[in-house]
Amino acid sequence: MNDDHTPDLSLSAHAAAARLDVALHELAGVGPAPDLTTRVLDAIASERPGRRALLPTQWLLAATALFGVGIVGAVAWLQRDAASSQATAPAPQDPQPTPTPAPAPKEEPKPDPNQDPKQDAKPAPVPPKRGLTWIADYADNRVIAVDADGKVVEHYDEVYGAWDVEPIGDDRLLVSEFAVSRVREIDRKTKKTVWEFENLKNPYDADRLPNGNTLIADTFGSRVLEIDRDGKIVWSFAKDIRPFDADRLANGNTLIADVRKDRVIEVNAAGEIVWEVKGQPNVHDADRLPNGNTLVTLRNKGQVVELDPLGKVVWKLEDLSSPSDADRLPNGNTLVAENTRVREFDGKQKVVWRKDVTWAVEAFRSER
Repeated sequence: MNDDHTPDLSLSAHAAAARLDVALHELAGVGPAPDLTTRVLDAIASERPGRRALLPTQWLLAATALFGVGIVGAVAWLQRDAASSQATAPAPQDPQPTPTPAPAPKEEPKPDPNQDPKQDAKPAPVPPKRGLTWIADYADNRVIAVDADGKVVEHYDEVYGAWDVEPIGDDRLLVSEFAVSRVREIDRKTKKTVWEFENLKNPYDADRLPNGNTLIADTFGSRVLEIDRDGKIVWSFAKDIRPFDADRLANGNTLIADVRKDRVIEVNAAGEIVWEVKGQPNVHDADRLPNGNTLVTLRNKGQVVELDPLGKVVWKLEDLSSPSDADRLPNGNTLVAENTRVREFDGKQKVVWRKDVTWAVEAFRSER
């Protein structure tokens, strides 16, 4: 208390300041500044004794100042705390993609020093299997079969004027004998005749058909005959022709090499000519190929030609020696009987096989 009994407001101001500080910090949600009350009390105690007490308006100004200081302190404290939280919290980082490891390089297989290098070498090409080549040797009155080396492995003598030969199965032969006007079937084991037909005029060609009948080009009889096992004629074509060759086609028609009119004709079962190619001089043989073309042997011209269905030459083998027969083999080669030899030509017209005889008029390749 002061001398004039004026109420001592220092304690009241102190209490008011302390309450104000607490209230401000509670409103801010934080604790009061630990040194604010002490600083206020120190300021009051520093007043000299006897100094006149502050007026109420002065105390109000002091309280207002303290209030502003409290607000500023609280705000500063909150900002510092927020900044500290932001500084200590780790900043989020974008996830980094996981690198894909590069594939390991492939290791080349190392050669085995213990392995024979010849084991990896490609095998040598296997030469084509030629089976047996049957030859009608007209001048020597015989039929022979030769192997791939040209060695005679079968022979049949006394085949008079042998002009055609065809194996039947594994144990028979069908031969045409031009000199004695006969076609006969021979047993290969006994070499005896088991069937024959003689009512002919110098036949050039004979084929055994799938039905068991026999198709014959009766050359100087100017006809083509189909006869059964009893010798009965079951079909014939005899319209101004001299047939050197006749083949029964898969469609039932008959292909004929007609030397009289230098042509190749196809005749149906009714005897009608359904296909014809003229201008084939001295045609001795005609075969229908799997591709629909026709292989034709021209003796006097020394040629074998392949004709398309329109009669156009699409392949030609020239400079032959009086060829009388030609067959296209399954391997694509062409087997030709030409006078004193039989030769096999590949696709490039290179001779890949040959057999010399006295006079070859027919050659036929069989598996056995």
